[in-house]
Amino acid sequence: MRPRRPVATVAGGLLLVLSLLVCGVGGGFLLGPVSRSGQGIELASSIGGKGYSIFDMNEGDDYWIYQPAEQTWSESIQCNIADAPDTWTVRRGERPVTAPEKITHFDTRAGGKSGDYDFTYYGTLRGDRTKAFLSVECGPADFLVVPSRAPLWYLGAVAATGTLLGLVGLAVLVTGLILRRRRRAAVPVAPSATPVRTPGPVPARGPSRRMYMFVVPPVAVALAACLLGGLTGLSLGFAETFDPPDIGTEGKGLVSRVMNTTTEYALYADEKGDIPSRDRCSVREQKTPHVTRWRADRPLGDPETVTYNGTTYRYVGTLRVDAIIIGIVDCGDTSSLLLRPSRRSWPFFWGGVAVATLAVTAAATAGLLVAIRRRRAVTP
Repeated sequence: MRPRRPVATVAGGLLLVLSLLVCGVGGGFLLGPVSRSGQGIELASSIGGKGYSIFDMNEGDDYWIYQPAEQTWSESIQCNIADAPDTWTVRRGERPVTAPEKITHFDTRAGGKSGDYDFTYYGTLRGDRTKAFLSVECGPADFLVVPSRAPLWYLGAVAATGTLLGLVGLAVLVTGLILRRRRRAAVPVAPSATPVRTPGPVPARGPSRRMYMFVVPPVAVALAACLLGGLTGLSLGFAETFDPPDIGTEGKGLVSRVMNTTTEYALYADEKGDIPSRDRCSVREQKTPHVTRWRADRPLGDPETVTYNGTTYRYVGTLRVDAIIIGIVDCGDTSSLLLRPSRRSWPFFWGGVAVATLAVTAAATAGLLVAIRRRRAVTP
């Protein structure tokens, strides 16, 4: 009877595969929230005794409100959205574990000296819309708006979990291989004057050829897909695609945002109104025109239509500018426009993640089937 393969080798391999899945899937899921949580801290500007703060809001994200350490606020404050009737009530709440208790930030107090001041946590504002350059007015004249750093902690937990699973899997796998080797060496051999050669299977000496044939290639494909897809996606500006889109004034044919030379931008128009052609649209900074290059075809990552805040916009084109500017895309008509970074990097990045996930799953399945068949083959 051939020695059985220790269960530890199979369990160790599965733990290693599980660690890759946790890191890959968890990291991909958290990449968007983590990129948004890296936005800078916004300090309110005092105008007429009230504080105004302008920041990018994303629906579902949390934004921490910090008050000056030397001030005492009431149990709730009212915040209004500029040019909108909406009002938010932010209540004093228990500080989340992921939020720092105190933040020191540069501030200029009215009639005081410029310098660094301490702010303490007050409450959390829950984002109920996705909008760039959202202007929020709150009763207190001085406060900070801090995008929640919780996604960074979640990503750290995912990385720690994946690393721990990988280390445990490696330890279990190595332990299983050592025990298997010791068991083989400890098998007693009865003395025999005349060795009898009996037909039968030859004891296994390490992983079978099937293991190399069916497990190693998918693992290699997974690593290559992660590397190529990740590098290609990042080089095409994948991280920037999570920025909130910019919406132009309704019926004005204008939309403005900060634009750079390394990012392509996809332009859409409300399908209920006029859909402008590319030759009618130009880019300018104030009154200075800038050279615009339009892509001849629509990138795979930019869909024909997108739905944003209940409105459907139809694709106009993907463009690139020749300088870093506060650009105004002017189509000279009455259309309502939406502008966002082109997502032509998405097929490469998410395609790489999908291929890697399928390849790792295939490798794990193949390894498990090979191990089960070998185990059954050695059972008397």
